[in-house]
Amino acid sequence: MGNSLKISSYIHQAMEAAKPTLIDYTYPLCIANQNNCPEIIGSAFFLKVDEKKYLVTAAHVIEDFFKEKSLCHVGLKSIVPLEKEFICSSKDGYDDLDIAFCSVDDGFLLKYKVNVITTEQAYASNKSMSPYMYLAHGYPCVKNNYRKFAKKKTKTLKINSFTYSGKEVAEKMYRIHKMKRDIHIGLEYKKSRDAKGNIQRPHAPQGVSGGGCWAMPSMFSPAKVFLAGMFINDKKSAIYSVKIDSIIDFIRKNA
Repeated sequence: MGNSLKISSYIHQAMEAAKPTLIDYTYPLCIANQNNCPEIIGSAFFLKVDEKKYLVTAAHVIEDFFKEKSLCHVGLKSIVPLEKEFICSSKDGYDDLDIAFCSVDDGFLLKYKVNVITTEQAYASNKSMSPYMYLAHGYPCVKNNYRKFAKKKTKTLKINSFTYSGKEVAEKMYRIHKMKRDIHIGLEYKKSRDAKGNIQRPHAPQGVSGGGCWAMPSMFSPAKVFLAGMFINDKKSAIYSVKIDSIIDFIRKNA
């Protein structure tokens, strides 16, 4: 038991060291619901590819905006409507990539002081060694009930993000879940120990879609993390992300 607690403590210390970066580069996406209040339905990040900047999220998140007949709103320092046309890998996200992106100009980024990830901050999947840890980060709906996190008068967001770390799933799980290891990163998503060694169940991942999957190459530099992919779906006891290589390639081919 002593060893498991020690390992758990190391993992949580590493996660805490990485969190400031993950929070800085991850943004919630909201709909304007029937009560005209912002309601989180997904996550996103901004990415620079070949000198152009894009907001990137999951295609099925953008489909939800269409279903709700709402503009995409981004949680920055305020709730900002984004009147942009998204390019999606599929209409509903039922494809291997589940990617959506739209271009954003420098004026928008400067006005709202948006943090943009560069390709130098990407963790290419052709690395010879696996990272010490993968981290999924986003804004789960279960932690962000709009009645609690939105103050309608000021339109100030009071939001809660969530960071999760899990082991990469076994090779056979990619086949069982009909995912592709050359495109996806699969992480176990099940009960784990918190910093005090107590067993905890992870939050329902709805709302985390579009958030980043980050690689921590070394436990000795836990604050140094790189974007490895984007969270797109969950299966039984596992969550999957599409790799950053595929995201960059899709943007280059379709921008």
